[in-house]
Amino acid sequence: MNKKTKTLILSIVVTLILLLTFTVTYAAFVYRQTGEDNHQLVLGDIYMHYNETNQLKMEYAMPSTGVKKISFYTPNPVMQTEESGTGVLGKCENLLESTTFDEGTTATTFCQGNGTMNGYDINFLGHMFIQMQDTRLLEDEIFLKKDIYSAEIVLNPAMQTDESGTGVLGKCENFSESIIFDEGTTATTFCQGTGTSDGKTLFEAANEDDIMLSLFLSYEFLVSKTDLSYFEFTISGKNTYKQKDIWYDVVLNHGDVPEGKLEENRINDEFLRFALFEVNGENQKNIFNNRSYSSLENKRIHVETIPKNTTEEINKTYRLYMWIDDSVVIGNVNEDYTMEEWKDVFASIKVSVTGEFNEKELQLEYEHKYDVTEESCFTTGTQITFYHNNNMTTSQLQTCVEIMNETEIVAAKLEGETVESFCEGKGTIYGYTFQDLLDIGFFTDDQLQNLGENEIVSAAETIYISGYAKTCGSDVVIPKTINNKNVTLIEERAFSNKELTSVVIPNTVINLERLSFANNKLTSVIFEENSSLKEIRIYAFTGDIQQITEVTIPNTVIYLDCNAFNSDVIIHKNENLVCFSEHD
Repeated sequence: MNKKTKTLILSIVVTLILLLTFTVTYAAFVYRQTGEDNHQLVLGDIYMHYNETNQLKMEYAMPSTGVKKISFYTPNPVMQTEESGTGVLGKCENLLESTTFDEGTTATTFCQGNGTMNGYDINFLGHMFIQMQDTRLLEDEIFLKKDIYSAEIVLNPAMQTDESGTGVLGKCENFSESIIFDEGTTATTFCQGTGTSDGKTLFEAANEDDIMLSLFLSYEFLVSKTDLSYFEFTISGKNTYKQKDIWYDVVLNHGDVPEGKLEENRINDEFLRFALFEVNGENQKNIFNNRSYSSLENKRIHVETIPKNTTEEINKTYRLYMWIDDSVVIGNVNEDYTMEEWKDVFASIKVSVTGEFNEKELQLEYEHKYDVTEESCFTTGTQITFYHNNNMTTSQLQTCVEIMNETEIVAAKLEGETVESFCEGKGTIYGYTFQDLLDIGFFTDDQLQNLGENEIVSAAETIYISGYAKTCGSDVVIPKTINNKNVTLIEERAFSNKELTSVVIPNTVINLERLSFANNKLTSVIFEENSSLKEIRIYAFTGDIQQITEVTIPNTVIYLDCNAFNSDVIIHKNENLVCFSEHD
């Protein structure tokens, strides 16, 4: 007996339990609405916001076969407004110029859907031609392919309420007039789903034949079931920057634990499934379909870019469908949950929008304040940078503590500090935060993998700069991003011997390697405010021809080599920062 059969056996019992418990249990599965201040994220002339328009009704998120993609074809509606002989209508007329139509029908009226040929309209014949792989109908856009995404296809409920001969029911009756019905069935009862032909209802016949299914969808005898729960939100913004694109991404994370529940009662991530669509009027563009929460990389579900010089506001509307996979087994042999456990199961998800526009206001003027050097001037590569999760759940925090207890960190624990506070990002070990240790490469690959699998850290692809074209000039303003990825590392000798006179280093940069700016004619080194810089390695700014006299080191730096600058340079730094000596 398979899992689905087991589930069906207990469906009545489960339904009764759900009626009693889901009002409370799944009420926790809602979007996380942000405060009004977070809806307007200002970046100079760039702004973005996202507005929640639908709250999930989780009674619709019960076990379901999920969202399916169904394709059908429909005559191009533009033919209704075009003049004869022009555009798509003209192509359709030319295609049918030798055709004999029924009385009162011309090529024009037939193409516009108002006439027939041997009793059939363009919709019916079009589907026949398409199934015979006559590509002209699609190549000339006489017919358009339409994709819909639905949890279920059902009979159009309008046929239950339309009067015979009117509306969709009337169209269906006309279509069915040549069908031989079983005894006691009429065109009306057949269209309304209560009659049969050859033992099959209209719905059953359509689902056994792809041509019939596509045709009935285009006629609207069948429609997509619309009660699958979804969350809809809109992102809008513009980008008046002249030199760079701005990106944003949509991220899912576990939501709050409702009162009276425990973290361990959260439904298994494997059973929680999603489909994301971009919505434009009646059309939905599938971005991804039928993915479990556990399969989402970094829990990022979509990334979008607003190109530079986008002065007109853009609007993007997204629809996120959510459901519980029908593979879950409740209260039977090899069950995932017992009946008692299922009473306490809950799910909660937060939807958030993050991105480059999220920087603090002091940082927002970087591209306006400085003449940023073109991306093409740099030789670059990509690397993985790790970021600490400062908003862990109770179970994630417990896992973090367990992992830390297996490292040498615990042996270095200072009086008054706890491993818990360190994992939360509030405490330090010898002055190092959790993020500091990530930035200086403290953890092993195995530890990073373990931390990542438990969502204690996340990974992102970032840029390192390994070279610079001297022909691009002596004054360098390093961009924050290249190819829409943050610049985080300046490699060894990347800018050495380039005759530079000034450099501006953005606050995305974390590490400056050995000799990175050595042997130049620097008079000015500026670190952008709110810097993320952690390390300045040996000889980074040294050389006989360097002309810099003083420099201010960001307070975020935790490793400064004593020989990073020439000995006569006045260094302004955090008084607690002690320089280290590194040998060649």
